[in-house]
Amino acid sequence: ALHVGAVGAGLEARYVLAEGDVLSVSAGGECRPGCAASVDRANTASQAPAFAPLDDWDGVNALMTAPVAASQLSGGDVVGRDLADLPGLCDAVSRSFEGDGTNAAPAAAFARALLDDDRRRRASLDLVVVGVECSLWVAEQWAVNLRAACPALRVVVASANKALAALTACANDIACNGATPSENVFPSGSTAAEAVRGAVALAVTHSGQSFPTLNAARALKDAGADVFAVSGQLDVVLADILGQSFAAGSDRSDRLLATGAGIRLAEAASCTTAATHVLLTELLFVVAGEAEGALRVEDLNDLMTLHGGSVRTGGNVSEICSGEGPGGEAASLGRSWGDHAVEPLLTWFLAVCYVIGTVAAAFPVVAGVGTAAGLRETYLYAFFALDALLYAFFANVAAVVLRLVQGREPLARFGKRTLLVLDVPMVHQCAVAFGQKLFGLSYGLNGADFAGANPGDHAVHRCLHRIVRGTLVAVGVPDGRLKGLVDVECATFLTALQLKSLSNWGVGAELATIGHHSYTPAVVDRAVIFGFDRPRFLSEVTYTPRAEDGTPATKLSSTTHQPAARRMTFLGSADADGLEETNTRETIGLGRLKTATSFEKQDTKGILASHAVVEALYEGRIASLERLVAFYVALHAMAERTSRRSWLLRWDTWRSQAGTRVATTPSPTSPAAAVDVAAGVIDDLRRIDSSMAWEHARDQLRRNHSRGSMNSSLHDGAMDGSRAMD
Repeated sequence: ALHVGAVGAGLEARYVLAEGDVLSVSAGGECRPGCAASVDRANTASQAPAFAPLDDWDGVNALMTAPVAASQLSGGDVVGRDLADLPGLCDAVSRSFEGDGTNAAPAAAFARALLDDDRRRRASLDLVVVGVECSLWVAEQWAVNLRAACPALRVVVASANKALAALTACANDIACNGATPSENVFPSGSTAAEAVRGAVALAVTHSGQSFPTLNAARALKDAGADVFAVSGQLDVVLADILGQSFAAGSDRSDRLLATGAGIRLAEAASCTTAATHVLLTELLFVVAGEAEGALRVEDLNDLMTLHGGSVRTGGNVSEICSGEGPGGEAASLGRSWGDHAVEPLLTWFLAVCYVIGTVAAAFPVVAGVGTAAGLRETYLYAFFALDALLYAFFANVAAVVLRLVQGREPLARFGKRTLLVLDVPMVHQCAVAFGQKLFGLSYGLNGADFAGANPGDHAVHRCLHRIVRGTLVAVGVPDGRLKGLVDVECATFLTALQLKSLSNWGVGAELATIGHHSYTPAVVDRAVIFGFDRPRFLSEVTYTPRAEDGTPATKLSSTTHQPAARRMTFLGSADADGLEETNTRETIGLGRLKTATSFEKQDTKGILASHAVVEALYEGRIASLERLVAFYVALHAMAERTSRRSWLLRWDTWRSQAGTRVATTPSPTSPAAAVDVAAGVIDDLRRIDSSMAWEHARDQLRRNHSRGSMNSSLHDGAMDGSRAMD
């Protein structure tokens, strides 16, 4: 496919190229508004090939979606518009799995392939998931949740670079540091190609053209895996590997799932990662619904109810992005961080103004006051010394005054601030990458450093030594009201307490928490609490059980039939004496449950134990996404506050010097190389010969085009060039 246009003006023209097409692109002219180039097309397979303007040829396919969202083309706060688009995009992704939605058929095909009994008997792995950066981090958490929902599945998740290195190195008997890469990626006992043969592979890449993921998907397919992909739109390079055709009248492939986010100009990924997370959540529901012995129907319905209340229009995610309620609190927290970040620039500016003003006026302030007071010259030397000290430390004095005026800690360390994000791996990695890219073009006086860690794992070892006076610490706290998450919440608060315990002059880190539980320890300086009205889990409900005769029972036993809520109840539905038995589901608002959905004849301990998986899936698929979006809102507010108050040193928060709107992580093999797992990478000399042949044909086309005619030598050279491309 050929996309024609200019970033900022819109990629308006999109064409499907045919076999033998040759394009001439030359400077000058204007094929589209803002695109100062002339694009002509000729087809060497025709009887008399001749270049003609591209506009005269209609090769547009209905599967080729609009490449740039309208909200991206007006400049300004591109990241802010991404966050504004996020709720609607998540809602659209969720609805695309309903009925005849665009992702319903690919999801069903994925579930059939993954759960096929014949395939599972032949293969050593069920699922291989590959990706890079944010796509990989989102996919890793999804794989963990998929294993929890379907424990029988054999799932491997790896960086696309590692998977590709394992597949290509094993084919060529190349060892890396004494061990083949497959030993760290795929199960030992067989080569990587043997391990993935017959498995289902899922390549996750929003852009659809990240080199490592492209090559890894191609290598997995060549090795015998059934490859599916998740991308931001249908019209991507990865679709070619999956067999998607864009010729007129082509059907959509059932191997590609798309979020519909399209091309996003902002390098700081927000709505794209959230949409990918929502898509994978819906895909998990489809797989769990088809898997035998996985979640029960009631479990799945409850999770879908919670998920719908979170991502559908008007749900929790919409509230976070709206700038009101918890979203407003997160934005306010981010603006306070922005005041910290811009402080060095403001104090430097004030110091410059003070020096220039006092020197130009020949009036050192302290000595001038002493002179005006009539002090003798002997004492004035001491005042001149004070003036010298004021010149040296004016920025520090100005910072303390500015902090007192703004209500911030006056004794925090001066200089650039560090923000530590502590949460589960997916959240802290995506949030840190988001913050770093927002500040990609900032300057030394208005920048910020970012780092992250998992508070339930290595946060103390990674972050404790980084704590100084005024270090900013943002902690995402799991919902400890649920029995399955109590220990995780306690570990998170214990980590926060250890970080907060380090202090100097009585001042330590500035600690903020983001989460659903209203409990806030005294060490927390600021808390963003989601007061969402969601259904309660059984472990949150306090009630008095009833005996069979209707009288309150003092305890539950395995031999006594007691009505007990199976999963969750709407807030306030349980009375003081117990839960009324019902087998109906009444919905209010966003599909929330009003009463208990069903009851079981088992002891309370057994009921609570069976709920642990659902509580873990709620944390992994719903609660963690809401915290991630809150981090996005806070970090965006921080960057915008810092940039806006930097005046002449303001920068664009949506881009960086790298310009990697499409991830181009170096791949172990050349992007142009055709990976053959059986025979190794294509021969270098043959590839060089092919490149030289194509360059020769291209040069010949340019010479003929400049003369305004198409002769026979052009036809012969173009044929050689098309064969070189093949």
